[in-house]
Amino acid sequence: MNSRKVDVLVIENQVSDIEMILEALHGQSAGIKTAVVTNGFSALDYLEKHKPGVILLNPMLSDMEGIEFLRTLRAQPPTADIPVIVLTRHSDERSRSDVRELGVNGYVHKTNDVQVLADHFTAFQYLMSHEAVGKAA
Repeated sequence: MNSRKVDVLVIENQVSDIEMILEALHGQSAGIKTAVVTNGFSALDYLEKHKPGVILLNPMLSDMEGIEFLRTLRAQPPTADIPVIVLTRHSDERSRSDVRELGVNGYVHKTNDVQVLADHFTAFQYLMSHEAVGKAA
């Protein structure tokens, strides 16, 4: 991504996707610290103690829908402003509009190509860093 240290929370329940996401993230920069949880309730528990710089969310979790997780996240002041990128294999417009209404910052169609995912993460990090610079100015 870039040389700035970034804490990333990955919320994913598919082992193969976790491996691919971690490979894409760690291939970008040594400055990325990742935490992985496999369900929404574990993610909410994690967020009570930590505030990552970004959340990568699979909206199809085993214990709660991604929409429910996003509503909970956005309703709590300590977590309401954490950027969220949805990673999914579903690319229909309904899925996109459902999560867009809850303020996601990115929507990435999962691919088995690690470099494509890495490029998406790099672009997102670039946009977020420039947005932060704009707010500071």
